[in-house]
Amino acid sequence: MRTGDPQFDKLLLSSNLISSDNMESDKKFLFYYVCIVVRFILYSLTLVFHDYKYLPHLILVFSLFALLNLLISLSKGNNNQWWSKKFQLVIAILLIIASIMLIFNWSSNTYLIPIILFGSLFGGIIQSLMSN
Repeated sequence: MRTGDPQFDKLLLSSNLISSDNMESDKKFLFYYVCIVVRFILYSLTLVFHDYKYLPHLILVFSLFALLNLLISLSKGNNNQWWSKKFQLVIAILLIIASIMLIFNWSSNTYLIPIILFGSLFGGIIQSLMSN
């Protein structure tokens, strides 16, 4: 299993979401039973509201924030948490492009955002299983 991002580990430890005695098993539990479930619910909401006029705007803001966060993390040499941060970076860029395309009506396929998000989720799950 990958060691993870030291800053993220500090955050989890300081918020008592994991213990230093069972760090790896606690992180695994959080990832598979909390993070993935929450992401699945959020991504399902983007599928339900795929036609909502302001969804691309919201996704653009979150994706720009994610892009900045990932670039900072990668510049510090932190590539992997549970799946590759380079993979997440590509997903953030794809979401930015899809959002801009939808905002400016360069595409009418409002399913682009949910497709990318679910691709990210399932790609990340596969990567995490392969790293165990």
